[in-house]
Amino acid sequence: MITAYLTGNFGNNLFGIVSSKCIAKDLNLEWGVDPRPEYDYYNRMIQTDFLDIDYGKFPENIQHSYEERCIRHNHEGDNVDIRTFDKNVYNIKDNTKLLGGVWQSFKYFGKYMNEINDWIKVKYSTINETMNIINQYNIDLENTCIINFRGGEYRNYPRLIVQSKYYIDAINHMKEINSNMKFIIITDDIPTANRFLPNIPCYHFSIAVDYTLINLSKYLILSNSSFPIFAALTNKNVEKIIAPKYWARYNVSNGYWATSQNIYPGFTYLDRNRKLFGYVECEYENEMWLKNNGYGDFI
Repeated sequence: MITAYLTGNFGNNLFGIVSSKCIAKDLNLEWGVDPRPEYDYYNRMIQTDFLDIDYGKFPENIQHSYEERCIRHNHEGDNVDIRTFDKNVYNIKDNTKLLGGVWQSFKYFGKYMNEINDWIKVKYSTINETMNIINQYNIDLENTCIINFRGGEYRNYPRLIVQSKYYIDAINHMKEINSNMKFIIITDDIPTANRFLPNIPCYHFSIAVDYTLINLSKYLILSNSSFPIFAALTNKNVEKIIAPKYWARYNVSNGYWATSQNIYPGFTYLDRNRKLFGYVECEYENEMWLKNNGYGDFI
């Protein structure tokens, strides 16, 4: 059996669930997780309960553990996590728990995306609740771009919280598609979002409704949070996704990704010079940077 240590917020939990299931499938081993996080900010509340997830067999008597390989790069005194896909995970034994890591590389789960669309469907009750919100707030999903703004503890880390310029540049790119496009912010932190992006309607309904709105929108501007990633990847309506290039170090990177795992097909990545990059281009640039800076063995 393969299982996962679920920790952190919703996005981290969902990656732990999905990636561990895909790794177990690749290894032809049994799989299951306890959906209650072993450590989080919500007193072990099951944050994924609005998704129609089969959590597999409840894990018991797990004998081994494996921690995802972490790679650190020092940039101007910042010892930053630039971890890549960890291929060594496929050498683990049966009855292993995948410990807290990132587990966010598309290489862990990408070939199962068609199945993942079914594994993590939003429940009908949440879809109905979200449609009521859409009608109540007159949200026109055909002509509205949802901005996912991540605040919370990010406020305390100026290298991490994405600067206002990114969102403004992304908004201007979206207006090139539709000059009359409207924008709303979905966030965990309304006061900080209002400070960064004043005069844009800003909401936090619930984890469930916020995720579902992102999952339904045609146009998305994402933060560097794990929260919206699967909502975007499984969105069947989406036409444009903009995300911050270099992810957790958009503000300061000179070429490194933090982490190297956060490059996804279908996303376009915006840099500080307002230039957009596609998935293949970002993957190639990152691979070249890793090779040229002594991390080639970790590709």
